[in-house]
Amino acid sequence: WAAGVLSCLRVLKRGLLCAAVVVAFVLPALAGAARQALLPGVSYERKVVLSGGQPVVLHVVRSPPQSGLFRLDPVLSHGTVLGRQTVPGMQARIRSRATTVGVNGDFFTLETGESSGIFLRDGVLSSPPSPKRSALVLGLDSRIVVDVFRLTGTWQAGAFAARRLQKLNRRIATPSGISLFTPAWGGLTPRARGAVEVVLAGFPAARLG
Repeated sequence: WAAGVLSCLRVLKRGLLCAAVVVAFVLPALAGAARQALLPGVSYERKVVLSGGQPVVLHVVRSPPQSGLFRLDPVLSHGTVLGRQTVPGMQARIRSRATTVGVNGDFFTLETGESSGIFLRDGVLSSPPSPKRSALVLGLDSRIVVDVFRLTGTWQAGAFAARRLQKLNRRIATPSGISLFTPAWGGLTPRARGAVEVVLAGFPAARLG
């Protein structure tokens, strides 16, 4: 996760924001640096450590466990999979509802701003996981889990047998595959040679299960 936090120093795109503060990401070996109080129970510290012989800056926020006023929330730039926005810009969008501390939470495509990893909030999947990268997940029991996840989906029409859904809110490379684009995509669906587009209305959100 440290690598994900450090990416915000370079790309500043999407963040993990909370309705009061962000959950702490602390490496035990980095203890001893001076902390700055942000608000009661919440502190910030800037640490410089060596990684491969090179100095690396870590920004660490500590907070109470998620409960009551404290909550960890993922936020998409502009609320969509496409597009780019700085972390301060994302914080400004929810400033009227919360006091926030934000950190970058994902890599993205420079051309389109398309996120490269999973985005799941309130059981609704907006961006699928990458099978080549780990992801951070906050469970319903408030446990934080870092693991590799994979998307398994099917689609079915009428009495026909269920078939595999290759992609969700992702461009598809082969003309024989199926990709489902939801409103969370945030723009026109990408063109593909030989592809057929079908618009489906009145469907519920793309939830797990």
